[in-house]
Amino acid sequence: MTDRNYCMSSYLAFRYIERPDADFYPGMHHRNFVPVPDSERIPVASADEIDRAISAQLERLRDNAFRRDGFGNRCLVYARV
Repeated sequence: MTDRNYCMSSYLAFRYIERPDADFYPGMHHRNFVPVPDSERIPVASADEIDRAISAQLERLRDNAFRRDGFGNRCLVYARV
């Protein structure tokens, strides 16, 4: 269903469009942000804990993004989506 006024109002108020069946205009369907489940959240209580949690995630990404080729060189590995 196309309802530009509803979509504009909803986005302005909530920063997302509440009704999944409402669209700004034909052919432009939105996807709402899906929050991370509680089981996957990382509890933090201070700036230092936030820094450690982000650093650990970046380290895991770095370790998963690089591998050694047959010549001992590190090369970037791209995941196919």
